[in-house]
Amino acid sequence: MQYIARSFSVVITDFKSVFAYYRTSLKQGNFLPIKSLVLARDVLIGLICAAMAVAVRFLIENFWQGVILFPLVFPAVVAATLLSNWRAGLVAIAACQTIIWYFMMPVKNSFVLPNTSGVVSLILATVAELLLLVMVHKFQLSRRRIIELDALRIADLELAIEELDHRTMNNFQLATALLLIEAKRIEAREAFEALERASNRLHVLASVHQKLRHKGTDIRSRDLAALLEEILVAARTNAESRSEISITSDLKSFNVPAEHAVNTGLIVNELVTNALKHAFPAGKGVIHVTLAPHDHGYRLVVMDNGVGRTPEANAGSGSRLLPMLANSAGGELSYGDGPGTIAILHVPSIERRRAAFAA
Repeated sequence: MQYIARSFSVVITDFKSVFAYYRTSLKQGNFLPIKSLVLARDVLIGLICAAMAVAVRFLIENFWQGVILFPLVFPAVVAATLLSNWRAGLVAIAACQTIIWYFMMPVKNSFVLPNTSGVVSLILATVAELLLLVMVHKFQLSRRRIIELDALRIADLELAIEELDHRTMNNFQLATALLLIEAKRIEAREAFEALERASNRLHVLASVHQKLRHKGTDIRSRDLAALLEEILVAARTNAESRSEISITSDLKSFNVPAEHAVNTGLIVNELVTNALKHAFPAGKGVIHVTLAPHDHGYRLVVMDNGVGRTPEANAGSGSRLLPMLANSAGGELSYGDGPGTIAILHVPSIERRRAAFAA
């Protein structure tokens, strides 16, 4: 046990001397370069790994005498190199070999080597440890190179996705502008309104695409509440000319598949647009949108306190589009009873839909 204490005292003494030097330099206003700090870290890690290996070796010696001297040096070298770099591994080799030579070779507490076999053993063990250090260092360099190449590939992929997103947004904006230009040239009111609705839907698609742009590591799902709030902000902007109509919401945040988010966003846009257009002939009312988890899926409700579903609203293209969008989202759209219009979209979980389909 005295050998263990003496080994750790060497490490602690070196540790204290390094930090005493840092403290003195900082008090004098001499800030050490980063390289010096890194070097001190390497030395410290190497000494700690060496001390642990030698301590375990001395513990084994207390129970079994005559155990081979050098085996525990190898894991110490590997640990120091992996935790830091080759310098820490080299420090571990030097510290271990010095402690073994001084404390554990046949002439203990001395650097005297009594015979040729002791010299050969020490040299061969040191050479083997150095070879192991070189191999571990080469492994580190290869791993670092692979990580750098992966980072470059990811950066290139993200740049390509960014460029694709940018071009897609430009195409959306161009198509929207062309539709509006054509709408202004048409005198027939019905054709004008149809092109205007198409332009509005395309604008919503552009907004949805903007919100669904790749961020982070999860590219398959998005926060539906954040997306719907974006659509409702645009709807409130469009309704500014009708100041007595308010659009409120209660949206619970949770993630859904990206394709469901697109379809649900379009459904909300259609329902809110229809309510703004048909539900309030007197020009005053409230549209309220709620979203919450339900039956392991989610439930969306768009309701207003207007005049209820009108023949004009039921005859439009939106009434045919809504069931298609609901079906694409894997859900079902229904209408509830109320003084105004209550539209309910229920989308169960994927597992529930699979079970229902199998049944």
